[in-house]
Amino acid sequence: MPAAPALSPSSCPHCQQPLGALAQRLKQTHCGSATCRQRADQEVLQGRWQQVVALATEHAVQQRLGPTSTPPAVVWLDPAPRQLTPVTDALREQLAQAWRQAWAEDRRRGYRGADTAQALPAAATALCAQCGGTCCVQGALHHAFVDAETLERWLLEHPGQTSEDAIAAYLAALPEQHLDGGCAFQTATGCHLPREQRADICNRYVCPALDELGDTLRATPDRAALVFTRQRRRFERAAVLHQGRATPLNHLPQPDELQPPGPPPQAR
Repeated sequence: MPAAPALSPSSCPHCQQPLGALAQRLKQTHCGSATCRQRADQEVLQGRWQQVVALATEHAVQQRLGPTSTPPAVVWLDPAPRQLTPVTDALREQLAQAWRQAWAEDRRRGYRGADTAQALPAAATALCAQCGGTCCVQGALHHAFVDAETLERWLLEHPGQTSEDAIAAYLAALPEQHLDGGCAFQTATGCHLPREQRADICNRYVCPALDELGDTLRATPDRAALVFTRQRRRFERAAVLHQGRATPLNHLPQPDELQPPGPPPQAR
């Protein structure tokens, strides 16, 4: 015996306002207000993202992971700049002046924590290369994070030198090009400075995505992760991260290329 047709909801699931007879007859899923339309759209988009993750998991298992009982973790990243631009003389002068002022005023960030190279599982730090340095972009606003503490450390390693020598050394270490909108030391392949010459914040800061992945790999060292760099309704790139190696996941559809998930079929 066929099941009775599903009844249309009599109230908006978002604001609980009653739906009119016409809205129910048209099987509208919300009242039509701007707020509820936005919420409904977000629900549909979330369902499409779930479909993308499911497809990425299937591809990762087939191409990279093989049969596994533990589903990959999912990591979402914000996009970082990718376009290179010259390090200009004006930028060099701006940095030099800022570093001189930091030295004169003894500005120190005093960023606490442990170096991520020791604090995190080695496989987790591969996430930074896949990310491209969203956190490093902040160096554009903070003069590459070079402060009195950073210059002082250079001076301790170079006895008899002056603060001007330290500033000159950091200026000489600048690349010819850096990522447009990013830190002056940020290149397409990562930070141009050796790790021991970076400000403490650069070596110690852990973003939420990296922190979560670190916890995941401490608990399950061999677990893979699906990494999506996304902005709004699209992802720029996707990869499977496994044992410290990132393998691109190509040919995945964008969320809006997928049909919105529909209601479950009615039982018969």
